[in-house]
Formats: sequence, C-alpha cells, structure tokens
Amino acid sequence: MTTAIIVDNKSKKSISKEFIEINLDILESYGNFRHGIDFVNFPSKIINGKTILEWFAIDQISYWWFAAPILHPKYNEAKLFIQRFSAFIDKNSINQIKLEGIFDKTDLIKQIAKQRNIKIKISYKYFPYLVKSRIKKLVKKTIYKKIMREKIKKRDFVFNKFSQSTKIPKNPVIITSPDIYRRETYDFVNEKSKQEEFFIKPFLNIFKKNKIETFCFDLDYTLKGTTNILEERLKTSINWMPIDTILKKPKSKKTIKTISLLKNSIDACKGENGNIKINVFQDDEYVNLDVSDNGVGINKSNWKKIFLAGFSKKKKGWGLGLSLTKRIIRESVVRYVKYLEYVTIAST
Repeated sequence: MTTAIIVDNKSKKSISKEFIEINLDILESYGNFRHGIDFVNFPSKIINGKTILEWFAIDQISYWWFAAPILHPKYNEAKLFIQRFSAFIDKNSINQIKLEGIFDKTDLIKQIAKQRNIKIKISYKYFPYLVKSRIKKLVKKTIYKKIMREKIKKRDFVFNKFSQSTKIPKNPVIITSPDIYRRETYDFVNEKSKQEEFFIKPFLNIFKKNKIETFCFDLDYTLKGTTNILEERLKTSINWMPIDTILKKPKSKKTIKTISLLKNSIDACKGENGNIKINVFQDDEYVNLDVSDNGVGINKSNWKKIFLAGFSKKKKGWGLGLSLTKRIIRESVVRYVKYLEYVTIAST
C-alpha cells in the first residue's frame, strides 16, 4: 500500500515504498494542461432541465457574461489541479491519502478520493485552518465592501459628469464590454493612433447602418476601479453607462420580500427532487408573481401555531414572517372594508 502525504511547502520531501510526500511544486511535473473549448461549452450544460445560461437569466436576459470572467480563472485552476493530482495517483498507484496541507483543495481531493475508492485521512490541522480561513473571509468581505463603495462612487462621479449625451432608448440592443476591449489602433488615413472599440466596433457599425438603437454597459473588473476608459466612452456618440450605476441601486422592499420567499422555498425543497415553479402574469392593474414548491410543507399539528409571533421550526428563524403577513393582510382588509362602507354611504 502506497500512501500519499499531502503537505505544504517543505525543504525536503520523504519518499519510500510505503509513502510519498508531495506538495503543489512537485505536482507541477505531472499532467499536461491544455486550454480547450470546454469552458466555452460550459454555458450550454444542462442542470435540472435548464442550461447554465438559463439559470443566470433575468427577464429573458442571461447574465452569464457578467460572472464568466470571474469564474474562468477558478475553473482553470481546479481543472489543472485535478489533472495533475490524478496523474500523480495513477503513476504512483496511490491507495491512501493523508492530508496535512494544501487544505484549500480539500473538497477536490475528497471528490477524487471518493471516485477512486481511496481512503483519506485529514490532519487535526484542518480545523484551525477552517477557523483562520473563516476569519480571513470576514475581514476580506468588510474590506472589499469598502473598496467597492469607493469604486462605485468614483465611477458614478465620472458618469454624472460626462453623461449629458447618454440616453436610454426604447427596446435597445444591449451590449456589454470590459474596458480592456477598448484598444489603441492606428488610423492610416490620418496617420495617427487613436483609441476605439476593438472588439464591438463591427457590431456597432452594423446596428448604426440599420438604424438600430444600442445601449452599452462599461464593465470594470479591476479591484479599485478605473475611470480613463469610461471617460473616453462617455465622450463618444454611443450611449454608455457603467454597470456600477445599476449595482448601486438598493433593493426595493418588494425585491427583498421576493428573495425571502424564494429562500423559504429553497429551504423547504432540500434534496435532489426539489422543484420550485415561478409564474409571472399580468392582469389589467398588476404584475403578479406566483411561487409554488414541492417542499416538506407544514405539519398539520402546527397549522394553528404558524401565525403566532415567535413560532418557527427553523434553527435560525425568528418566527415573525407569517405573523407580520397576517397583520398586514388583516389591516389591508379592514381598510378596504371601511373604504367600501364609505363609498356605499356616499352614494346613497
């Protein structure tokens, strides 16, 4: 039996017939990573009857394009590790894994070990790593929020300063473009270099020729935010807006309530056969949202308790949602009845 002992950086590695110590530096010598088209095809993958593009869609517009540049490096990193670690296991006929380092890859290593029926032992050092990692994430989250606020504020200032010509047309073709897609090109007619939309220019020319209105969103993937390209774009005749302008808008009460409703459905549908149906329809006055699920439901013995303030079967529940809902509906009905009584008296 050959055991792989996975460690962090060490000056000397121990190797014998019984065990092999390995870290990320040694793993680089295993496997051949090739850039393929698998990530390009990823959006068409089907999960629970819908493609990735459809899962990222809101109002028939998929926002996969917004997440893809962030997910792509992580995807490549995970794929490279899987290929190298699998090649290492095959070459050395590994039967057991002892995880004493590289804890950030624990989930991937567990899955590989499970698929290959390899025993895995995780060091006691893993728990301190989890605590330290959790604290680090909380600190990062606070710092990133502050950076994001400053970034949005800075880019929003530039937009307000130069956006006098920006107009939102009715039913436009929406185009998104990172600032790195605006490149320096050479104008052979005027014999000078200039900045222009290198990738989307052919599409913009086609839409302009066919008198099709466009509206463009400037995407900035830098940490602290840049404004030079955004300023250049806002000074052109094309309608540009930084995506930050949309992101900074606070969620409405209706949006918060809808998110809460969907979270409840997700909690109730834990398991592989969970199914949530969302139906949106419009009548003469309102747009209606109907949400149904096949969750566990409420036990009949609790039916009379669910509207009592403080009653909840959730570990982190406050038990106020249905109590407040009941009060809102009751007050709304009372107001409506009083209104009917007033109309009736006034008309007689």
